[in-house]
Order: sequence, then C-alpha cells, then structure tokens
Amino acid sequence: MSNQHHQHDDLSKDKNIKDKNIKEAYRDYELGIAGKLTKAFITSPLSIILFFAMLGAGIM
Repeated sequence: MSNQHHQHDDLSKDKNIKDKNIKEAYRDYELGIAGKLTKAFITSPLSIILFFAMLGAGIM
C-alpha cells in the first residue's frame, strides 16, 4: 500500500517538473536570442571575468 502511494508522489513531482520546464521553455521562447544570451551571461560564473575582459578590450 505504501509503495503505491510513493509512486503517486513521484508522478505528481514529475508533473510539477514538466510544468516548470514548459514554463521555462516558453519564457525562453519569448525572450528570443538576445534574452537567452543575456540570461546565460548573467547566470554564468564567468560573466564578471568576461565583463572586465570586454571592458579592457574596449579601453585598448
């Protein structure tokens, strides 16, 4: 009995993950290429290094 209940929990968790993925995919679609690049740039740990590299290249 408890095993069946556990499977149901997993299914509802999968559904939530699926819904979340669909929402994120739709948001990415709305953002377009520039939005995706910006999002990747912001979330990347290298973004600060890249920023200063571009800044340095711009000054030179």
